[in-house]
Amino acid sequence: YLIKFKPSVVHCHDTTVLPIGVVMSFFYNYTIIYDAHELESNRNGQGKFFSSVVFYLEKILWKRIDIFISVSDSIIEWYNTKLGPKKSCLILNSPDIKIIENHKNDENAYYFHNLFNINKDRKIFIYLGIIGEGRGIHKYIEVFKNNSFNADIVFVGYGELTNYVKESSKIFKSIHYHNPVKHDEVVSLVKSADYGLCFIENISLSDYFCLPNKLFEYAFSGLTIIGSDFPEIRKVVQDYNLGYTTKPEVSNMISLI
Repeated sequence: YLIKFKPSVVHCHDTTVLPIGVVMSFFYNYTIIYDAHELESNRNGQGKFFSSVVFYLEKILWKRIDIFISVSDSIIEWYNTKLGPKKSCLILNSPDIKIIENHKNDENAYYFHNLFNINKDRKIFIYLGIIGEGRGIHKYIEVFKNNSFNADIVFVGYGELTNYVKESSKIFKSIHYHNPVKHDEVVSLVKSADYGLCFIENISLSDYFCLPNKLFEYAFSGLTIIGSDFPEIRKVVQDYNLGYTTKPEVSNMISLI
């Protein structure tokens, strides 16, 4: 395709295609955009060997990149510090959706209460996204399985720990699972909750510096956010008065909730 179309700009979507974009740039004169959706050399589920390979690959190819895109200021700063200053662009994981106001005033306000037969005086905490390792799933279960507070948790999503959540929901009345929904249906669903949970675990630099989709989806749904006290999450939550942050440990989570 590069040979056929001879583009003036090549957008390298993640590290895997970056070498192709760089090698072909020696034959065709075009602008290279490197779009790193995470801190690619230090992320969840990636072994040390592969992390090292990715880092040195980025280091070797970095000089040929014209514009760098990533999803948080901290990740961009890390790249500029470790690999050298680069013209950069921040693009948040923020969905292009309408902001919802007065989310408890419409007919779907008690969707989760009605679906799971929950008393309407109980607060709903929602977890949205991948139900996998590093997302605090085990900790959420520990917090809500025998809770003394007047609240339930609803998991919406999919992943390797989906069955674990489903089994837990059969044992504990305050834990519920909801099938994932289409992207454009997320806000209308989420707005029937009260609090959005965004406790990412500090298992990689990419996680520590992240600004996940769910944070913005909670915000646009009118929910109060309860999240990890990590630099980027804390900054957004505090700057826009969106909720609260604390260390992603069970005792801290219970205390804050």
